[in-house]
Amino acid sequence: MLITIKDYAKQKGVSYEAIRKQIKRYEEELKDHLQKQNRFLMLDEEAVKFLDERRAENPVIVYEQNKDEELEQLRQQNNMLLVQMNQVQAQLGKVQQQLIGEMEKTKALTSEKVQYLEYKAQSEAREKQVKDLTAEREQAKAMVSQQEALLRLKEQQIGALTNAKETAAANLKEEKERTAQAEAKYQEAEAELERLKKRGFWARLFNK
Repeated sequence: MLITIKDYAKQKGVSYEAIRKQIKRYEEELKDHLQKQNRFLMLDEEAVKFLDERRAENPVIVYEQNKDEELEQLRQQNNMLLVQMNQVQAQLGKVQQQLIGEMEKTKALTSEKVQYLEYKAQSEAREKQVKDLTAEREQAKAMVSQQEALLRLKEQQIGALTNAKETAAANLKEEKERTAQAEAKYQEAEAELERLKKRGFWARLFNK
């Protein structure tokens, strides 16, 4: 009976990539027991028996291959979260620029009442945007922290893989630096917004 690599990997509770690498390693021994059907590489019973025996003889290698893949997935997830944080930070910067632009427009207003009402409405809208972006930033930070915890756990499980651990540590340091930079920019933007809110009427009129 023939079985696909995907189904075999599912039966054994391992990844497709781990089985593919194992077949590649024993390509010479398995060449007469592999068949291709409809673009799928199939294993016969002898191939399945051979792979089972090799897996039983080298369980640590298979385990480390699976852990490598999990670690790579965590790195990819961390990179995606960093991209999301950068996008949120970019949006926050745009909002701040829009707020500055809107405040400069108030210079052209001649009616004190109209100027006050429009400025108040604009400020409230921008404050809401800042709060929303802040919530997104905090959520992204929480997810990064969660991923960092998972990454540390995986590193402990594969303590023998020194090079992978060093790479993960370097990535983590870079992520923390980016997070710190994003936090610093946010604090500056928040301080500027607070300063603008506390200005007097004439200061707002002349944008000081």
